[in-house]
Amino acid sequence: MNELETLAARLRRLERQNTILKCLVLALLAGVPTFTVLAAQQNTSSPDTIRANRFEIVRNGRVQAVMTSDDNGGIVEVWRASGEVAGYIRSTKDGGSLDISDKTGKTVGFFDATASQGGVLAVSAVDNQDVVILRSNAGGDGVVELRQSYLNKQLGNSRDAEVELQAGLQGRLYLRHQGTPGVVLEGDFHSRGGSIALMRDGAVAFAQPPR
Repeated sequence: MNELETLAARLRRLERQNTILKCLVLALLAGVPTFTVLAAQQNTSSPDTIRANRFEIVRNGRVQAVMTSDDNGGIVEVWRASGEVAGYIRSTKDGGSLDISDKTGKTVGFFDATASQGGVLAVSAVDNQDVVILRSNAGGDGVVELRQSYLNKQLGNSRDAEVELQAGLQGRLYLRHQGTPGVVLEGDFHSRGGSIALMRDGAVAFAQPPR
């Protein structure tokens, strides 16, 4: 083989090597976008846990909902578009509490757990006085209370209700005046009968059957 043939053979080998190198470069360039997309997807995937002391949902610059906590546990608040609290769910020392507010932000009803007597459901007047209460008593029986808003302000919510209906073996209906019983109706499970008592100044003025 003369020098010319040798030179031609070398050129052909260089061309083949150049072609192979071009293919490798193109394959590498083609893989870069795919790798970039995969890496981006991995970086933007949702984490398993998000931790924060407070979350706020905001719309048009106003807070619409809040998730936070205090010493008793978690709190979820829901706000109206105009900025007033519409209600919230929170944990308390006795369990849980659900409060509902009117359009002015005043509480008009709540459902609470108590320490020893189950749950309490209350409906409040616009002056924040509890006027209807459903609860259980110490004996585990149901109680319905109807209260007068004005007297609540004067005497406090801790007084006895004007109208109180109690369930149990002896169902009772109390009609009171400023916390003092005026009429007491009772039904006796054992005797299958009932009784009525008219009270004056805390003493029985009339009873049937007589007491």
